[in-house]
Amino acid sequence: MRKFIVALVAILAMIGVGVFSYQYVQNKNYDETIKAAQKAVKAQDWRKAETDYKQAQSIKMTPETRTAETQLSHAIKAQDAVDDENWHLAQSQYRTALEVDDGLTNINSAVQEALNEVNRKNEAAEKASQASAAQASAASAASESAARESYAAQDRAESIAKKQASEAAAKAKAHSKSHTDTKTSHTSSTSHSDH
Repeated sequence: MRKFIVALVAILAMIGVGVFSYQYVQNKNYDETIKAAQKAVKAQDWRKAETDYKQAQSIKMTPETRTAETQLSHAIKAQDAVDDENWHLAQSQYRTALEVDDGLTNINSAVQEALNEVNRKNEAAEKASQASAAQASAASAASESAARESYAAQDRAESIAKKQASEAAAKAKAHSKSHTDTKTSHTSSTSHSDH
């Protein structure tokens, strides 16, 4: 019986060591995966961070991993919007990531940095759009002014041409009348001299 008890104690000790070893390895894997996820968050590599947090959650489910997944899903949508230069959607998704209850400090910090950058890009895009609109408006106004000048020049040219034509017609008429008067006068003098 004594051998049985010793054997049973040895078996229980081995099981305890095995469970402890397993827990130790699991905790070590979890910690290493969390560190990798945090490093990815700091680099704003949202997809890698999400993958690492999911892996950590498969080892040990914690509030940290669940919260991280929620925040990162919004950060990924925001990054996709940034890639499409859809600044308003990116701002909205980053803000939503920041509003997650009990958000993780490291994720909040990285997301805030990303949001600040998106805000700068959005402001620059709006200024460029306003400048472009102002240039387009100025170009349109210049085009309209040039068209008005062109029409005015055309009207002046037509007026000058009409005036010249009228003057030419008047000269021609005067010349014709003068020529007719000369002929009449010549005919008259010829007819007087005939008498």
